[in-house]
Amino acid sequence: MMDKLLLTQWCNIILYYLRNIAKFAKKYPLKKNSRSNIIEDKTNKNLYTITLNLGKVRSYSKKELVFSKQHTKNKALWQILNCFMSEIDEKFKFNSIFISKNLKCGWHTDKNNIGLSYGLSLGDHQGGGCIIKDENGDENILDYHNYPRQFDGHKLHKTLDYNGERFVLIFYTHK
Repeated sequence: MMDKLLLTQWCNIILYYLRNIAKFAKKYPLKKNSRSNIIEDKTNKNLYTITLNLGKVRSYSKKELVFSKQHTKNKALWQILNCFMSEIDEKFKFNSIFISKNLKCGWHTDKNNIGLSYGLSLGDHQGGGCIIKDENGDENILDYHNYPRQFDGHKLHKTLDYNGERFVLIFYTHK
């Protein structure tokens, strides 16, 4: 794992990119988040979030993984995040990165992932960790604010309450 100063510098660079993408996204209408399986407040019919899927996504028409449209528009960010993750864990392999701004997920599992994932939250926020239920039903809190942490997305998990601006990056391998 890299030293704290270098990690802080990496996080600041990534946050700069994400904030600029978010400013750009505000100029255009955002689509309603269709991931009802992860949205905690299902009664909020006007829930809009900024999300990006970089890397591979499932093309159901082609029945294979393809690069997302967002990936082709954000190749520089993909390259930066690849370099970042190789500094964190050079043995960790992934083909997708889910990026969100101010998204609070309810209880869910990541059934289309292979292996472990890394989570990282950035921004000026308090709280917002991930609570994970183990096989016995015990709950463990994973705090990945400004520090990437590995976790098993196949286990039931959700976002804890938070205040402030919160970007989350999930590095994973899509089936």
